[in-house]
Amino acid sequence: MGYISDLAVVAVMAVMACAWIYVIMTWMAEGEISGKMGFVTIFASLLLLAVGASSPIDLVKYSVALLFIAAPFTLPIYNNIAGQASNRELDLTRLERAHEAFAKNPANIGSRFEIANHLAKLGQYGHAIAIAKGAETMLTDDQGVHQRGTRGMFYKELADLKYWQSVAKPEDFRNVKCPRCSRPNPPGTIACLSCHAPFLLDIVREGTKTSHVGTKIALTWLCFTAVVAAAATLGSFKGGWTVIFPIMLLVIAVAGFINWMMNDRIKFA
Repeated sequence: MGYISDLAVVAVMAVMACAWIYVIMTWMAEGEISGKMGFVTIFASLLLLAVGASSPIDLVKYSVALLFIAAPFTLPIYNNIAGQASNRELDLTRLERAHEAFAKNPANIGSRFEIANHLAKLGQYGHAIAIAKGAETMLTDDQGVHQRGTRGMFYKELADLKYWQSVAKPEDFRNVKCPRCSRPNPPGTIACLSCHAPFLLDIVREGTKTSHVGTKIALTWLCFTAVVAAAATLGSFKGGWTVIFPIMLLVIAVAGFINWMMNDRIKFA
């Protein structure tokens, strides 16, 4: 690497390192990551910048530069997951209201369909279908001009039920354990058959408590920093595959990190 290109790489590293440190400081101010985690990440970033700028190995220098370039672009991932968490919290509020309405009046057809709709959104088609079919049996047909039935009031809900039935798989109808008493409950159960708790609502509540996304990103960044620093240290003594192998692991780790960040679903036992 020539002197001019060497300076250009170091300049890019410095600029992107500043951008990454700004992101970390913003997350610290917002409470997304703790102050301790933030300062450790900033220190590690400065240390990595020093390693990248001083390393005589081009592969290490380029790896550090790419790592700093990629770091600020974790913001779209952060914003996407934070947006999903916000939508999930809104859905949870609506599900809680539906459960409250059902608890006050189990004959409330609308609350049953609302519970079924939210469960279907979470992929629980078996429970959604069973609950919706239970609500359907409570509907009445038109009985002349003077007495209108309730079936026409839930046209959309009945259409949703048909769609759920078309996409449901046999495994969707498995029992779900109550998180309080571990009793397996069959599809269609709204309150646990043993402890009478709203077990599905409890599972959704627990799953909605997402861990701080910024903390996950910072922890992963620290792991990446350790890999690159170790590669630089080993490469200064041996070089060759001693450097290339850790860098290859770093690339694989990036793919695993993205999958880990995006795979954030509520798990029904």
